Amino acid sequence: MRAKISLIFLSGSILLLSQNNFAWAQSEEPSVLTRFGALKANSALSNSLWYQLDQKARKALSDGDIAQAEQLWKDACASAESSNNVYPGVVNCLIGLSRLYHDKNNYGESDRVYELAMRNMEGLVGRSAPDYAKQLPDLAWLYLKHQKPDKAEYILKQAAKTNEGAYGSKSNQYMESLKEYANFLNNQNRNNEASLLELQIKKIEEHISESKNNTQSDMQIDQSGQSDGN
Repeated sequence: MRAKISLIFLSGSILLLSQNNFAWAQSEEPSVLTRFGALKANSALSNSLWYQLDQKARKALSDGDIAQAEQLWKDACASAESSNNVYPGVVNCLIGLSRLYHDKNNYGESDRVYELAMRNMEGLVGRSAPDYAKQLPDLAWLYLKHQKPDKAEYILKQAAKTNEGAYGSKSNQYMESLKEYANFLNNQNRNNEASLLELQIKKIEEHISESKNNTQSDMQIDQSGQSDGN
């Protein structure tokens, strides 16, 4: 069942009501054009009004026009809701809007809006779904910026656990989650813990590389066999 969401805009402020409801370690802040709910265009998305507005909002925020970006995202949220597109529609627009409030130094609203997006994700797919975990690293970045390292660590662990369960302990998805967590630990000067994770990451990288090489070798053998048969 689709999670229902209601959006009410009053006097230029946003009131959001829900009924179901490596980036942050880099020297440069993650771009809203590539993170915080940004989606690559495809034919279905490009024909959606909410996505068109979302893209304009991201460009406006990237250009420093916060007021224009805020209004565009409000319109995008309303459009996504009217078309019953909670995910990625409403969810991704809220995540982008959360980053906007961070840029306005309204950290409480930034956290609240992102958390609202995650409650809607939870209502749709559950906390143990990979799509839910995929949204957590940028929320962790916000929590860390907003002086909430305990919350940041908790959800980074949650993302890693989800990806390990969904994809396996030798998967690229799990490895990327471990990288995010290792970056966090280094940021918190917990270097010994980070070093242990980095060793684990290296082993996974070696496993992935070896598996890829074995696959390529098998393909070459198959092709050679077909040539001999001809």
